[in-house]
Amino acid sequence: MIIIGPDIHIVRENHTGVGGLVGLQNRGIVENCAVLDGRIYADIGYEGGAGGVIGVNLSGIARNLFNSAAVIIENNGSRNQTDSSAGGVVGTNSGYLTQSANIGRVKGVSLVGGVTAFTDDGILTRCYNAGKLDGDYYVRNISYPPGGVTQLLGRGRLVAYAAFEDTTAAKGATVWNRGTLLGLIPLNAEELKEIDKLEKVFKVEQGESGFVLNEAISAWPIPDGIFN
Repeated sequence: MIIIGPDIHIVRENHTGVGGLVGLQNRGIVENCAVLDGRIYADIGYEGGAGGVIGVNLSGIARNLFNSAAVIIENNGSRNQTDSSAGGVVGTNSGYLTQSANIGRVKGVSLVGGVTAFTDDGILTRCYNAGKLDGDYYVRNISYPPGGVTQLLGRGRLVAYAAFEDTTAAKGATVWNRGTLLGLIPLNAEELKEIDKLEKVFKVEQGESGFVLNEAISAWPIPDGIFN
């Protein structure tokens, strides 16, 4: 599925998920989807999540997803800036997220990450971010800066073999409450556009990155299967 130019604006105080395609994923599979351009704006409260494609993935499988829309979380109507998650592809990921990418701007008042803001008891592999990150609350805390891949990893799970544009963040992720970070690599903007560079980061053989070039859609690699 391909969504072009969404203009989503949601204000809600309770825990919720806001995405360009899916708000809350509870089990199941979301795959081969893209959200192109547009804006996902969420004014949400405690532990809410907003993402380019999925707001919150509770326990599902998310793969082959691409986002170029802007993701923005503000706290005006909700009046609660605590622990909201703004992510390029998924806001909060507690499932399995793989072979996905973000090139859209991500802005938040709490957790901010290029691919997902909070990997909470989830797994993320073989993804990349080239979108600009703009944090607020945690950006002032040097212990928890916005993450090029994910800001925080918690509860003993895994974030591995992923890339981020080196100007977007100081680091790929930070471990909070246990977890394993493996092979999160900063690349410059031109390197991120090269499939062979992604293959090295993803630890796969030539031709097995899961990404293709389609300059009619984007200058950056796109997960294979979306536009076929």
